[in-house]
Amino acid sequence: MMRHAAALVMCIVLGLAACSRVVSGLPQPDAASPPAAPPAALQAGRAVLVQGTGRTSGVPGFGRNAFPALSGVYLYQRAGTPVPGKPDTIAVWHTSVALLVAPPWSAASCPGLPAEYRAYTAPAATGAATLWLLASARYSLIAAMPPEVSEPWRFLAVFAERFSFFLRYSERPEDISFPATLEIGR
Repeated sequence: MMRHAAALVMCIVLGLAACSRVVSGLPQPDAASPPAAPPAALQAGRAVLVQGTGRTSGVPGFGRNAFPALSGVYLYQRAGTPVPGKPDTIAVWHTSVALLVAPPWSAASCPGLPAEYRAYTAPAATGAATLWLLASARYSLIAAMPPEVSEPWRFLAVFAERFSFFLRYSERPEDISFPATLEIGR
């Protein structure tokens, strides 16, 4: 009995230590090995995973937290982008922790989103990425969309559908990953 109590106390102490960490911002492509040029797979209407899927602690938009999560970064070349070769950077997270959706989050429309999801947004500071939350009954996806992306639901709907497919065929939690490429369309 004492052994179980000691283990419980240790879990609480470690948990509290983890909770003191702050999510320090949005992930960016690894500075140690930035791509010299966009990946060859990057074409108009396609997003390519350039960082991740990595384990992290904490998700944006929910104050100080140490929620276990996966994170990644996509480069997205929108069709009709004014400057070809200048893709948008979209950071993404996945967590199985039940998230409390309260202000500043508000319900949002996301055409094409699979039926299992509900979409929410959080306001962004001027020029900052807008956070999108795609919540299902079992997990949540979060994406930080740059303000230049005028139709974020195009990326979000495809990302959610492809991630759901990958998750469905994952045998163990450590098998979960983000799709390497997403065909968003034109």
